[in-house]
Amino acid sequence: MRCCLKSLMSLITELAGDHHIDKQIEICLRLYCMGTAAMNCEWILGKLNLTAEELTEIYEKS
Repeated sequence: MRCCLKSLMSLITELAGDHHIDKQIEICLRLYCMGTAAMNCEWILGKLNLTAEELTEIYEKS
């Protein structure tokens, strides 16, 4: 998850042309990464009755 978060933060600073991400944006990114990781775990463990395509569509829309 740490790698994912760093990648997202780097991409945002690059696209925004800014070298600093404020705490609010950082927290939102962390929540998104943690939530995505948790959802993946639930899906792998069979706790979400979704196909891979359905889960992918949900992620793309989020």
